[in-house]
Parts: sequence; structure tokens; C-alpha cells
Amino acid sequence: MTAGDLAERLAALEAREAIAALKARYAELCDSGYSPDALALLFAEDGIWEGGLHRVRLVGRAAIGDYFSGMAGKIQFARHLMVNAIIDVSGDRATGRWDMLLPMAVTEGDTVRPRWQLSTYHESYRRVAGCWLFAHLAAAPSYLDPDCDLWKDYGA
Repeated sequence: MTAGDLAERLAALEAREAIAALKARYAELCDSGYSPDALALLFAEDGIWEGGLHRVRLVGRAAIGDYFSGMAGKIQFARHLMVNAIIDVSGDRATGRWDMLLPMAVTEGDTVRPRWQLSTYHESYRRVAGCWLFAHLAAAPSYLDPDCDLWKDYGA
């Protein structure tokens, strides 16, 4: 193994770690009130966010921030648990796949209801000025428990 090979392997490992930290920050921001400005800054200027139960597609930081500005009033509690990451890096670009388990409490009229959601994220990333950002985040919900009452007595 040459020094160049070792440097390339180390750079790929560092990129994977930075992308995992980006994803963890995204989850943290969602779980702590959906800060629209902070969430938008995780995306490239022309970044795309798509997903949700209504299959929303947003292009650009402004649209992403606008969307998340109304989220805190709709979701009273959320814990985005991201698992099974597969991250492939190629220079300043990368792709990723994550599974998510999401316990949450959503507002429906005057009622707050507990829910469980399972989703798969398919993502692409771009390194911009040395920082990894989301180029495209697509969340595909695969399961939503509409009548979850397993944890309703524990509060939201």
C-alpha cells in the first residue's frame, strides 16, 4: 500500500464520519423544534428536500426553511432514530442510505396523537468549501401506525 492509497482511504473515512455527523445534526435539529434556518443551512444552496407523507419536494434553502418553519406547531415530539447507514464516497460527492424509526406526537385539531413512522432516506451529498452538505435528501415513509397508543401515557 502506498502513501497515496493510505491518504485516499483516510480521506474516505473522514468523509463518511463528516456525513454521519451531518445526518446526526439533521436529526438533532428535527428533534429539538425544527429550527428552519439551521436546517436549511445543512443543504447546498440548490439542495433538494423531498419526503413526508404528502411527498413534498422543495428546492433551495429558502423553500426548505419555509417548509420547516411551520413544522414545530404540527409535531409536538419527535425522535429521529437513524440506523443502517450505507455511505459511498467519491471525491467531493457521496451517496447515502439510512433507515429511520420515528416515534412522534402530532397535532390533529385539538388532539395530540402518538405515532410511529418508518422511513428510508436516499441521499446525495456534496462537499462545499470543505463542508459536507445535503445535495438531495429523499425520505420515503414505508409505514405509519395511525392508531399507536403504546406510549400515550408517557407524555410527549
